[in-house]
This record gives sequence, C-alpha cells and structure tokens, in this order.
Amino acid sequence: MKRASSDGRPANYIRRREQVSERRSDSDNVRGPAEMTRAIGAVPALVVLDIEASIRFYESAFAATDFERHYIPDGSLVYASFMLGNARIGVTVEDGRWNRSPHSLGGSPVPIDLEVDDADAFIDQARNAGAEILIAVADHAYGRSGRIVDPFGHVWIITSNRSEAR
Repeated sequence: MKRASSDGRPANYIRRREQVSERRSDSDNVRGPAEMTRAIGAVPALVVLDIEASIRFYESAFAATDFERHYIPDGSLVYASFMLGNARIGVTVEDGRWNRSPHSLGGSPVPIDLEVDDADAFIDQARNAGAEILIAVADHAYGRSGRIVDPFGHVWIITSNRSEAR
C-alpha cells in the first residue's frame, strides 16, 4: 500500500523528507548559529554607466573621500569605493550581464538611506552638483528627511536628527 502524506503528497515525497531529516540530525558537519562566521560589514556596490563621472559626482555632491580604484589588465577602471562618513560605498561599471545600472533596469531597485548632520545642506549640495530632488526635505517623526536621485539613477534617502526626532 502506497503511503501518502496528510496533504496528499506521494510516498516518494515523504521518503525524501525523511532522508533529509535523517541526514541533518546525523551530520557532524552542520554548524549551529553560534558556530557560524559572523559578517563584519557590508559595502553596497552601485552600478553605473560611467564610473569616472560617478567618482567626480560623489566627490563634489557628497564630499566623498578615501577613493580606492581597481583596474583590469587592459587599464579599464571597473570598480571604485569611497567613504561617506564611516560608510564605505562601492561603484562598479555596468557589464550587461550581472551588473546592471538603474538606467538599464528602468529605475533604482534599492534606495540608499544615508544619515547626515544636516539633510537640508546635504541635499542642496547634491542638487548643485547635478542630483534631482524627488522629495523635498521635511520634518518627520524620525527626523528631517528628503529624497534625491543622482545622475546615475540611484535613489538616496537623506536623513538627519534621528536621535532628536519628535
């Protein structure tokens, strides 16, 4: 007689689930959460069409510092990173395969939330360097915040005074 699960799944499904459960419980190689390697940081890599132009923009608009540049053997710049306060941000060139820019995707898939000392001044400086204001800076329960899009299509949420929010 064929076994079936209570939800009607066939016997071979039940056997596979039992085998997986047995392997998991018998394995000495499975590490628990306390034994896993901890992440110590993350560097988002923004994909752009023109990496040199992005470096110039982030330097003038965001006062980015500490640039690191990575070249491939033919001399092409393919990756750079910089500091915004204590956060490292990367920029990489679109390659048409796995690195696709917001321009190719039709928009920014992930907004970057950046906390600054003065959201108004930061957004003014970014606008003067070529960013477009999407949402003007305004007071919110969590602080002052506004949104901009940089010339490369990346959306930035600029926020200040989180700890002093009403």
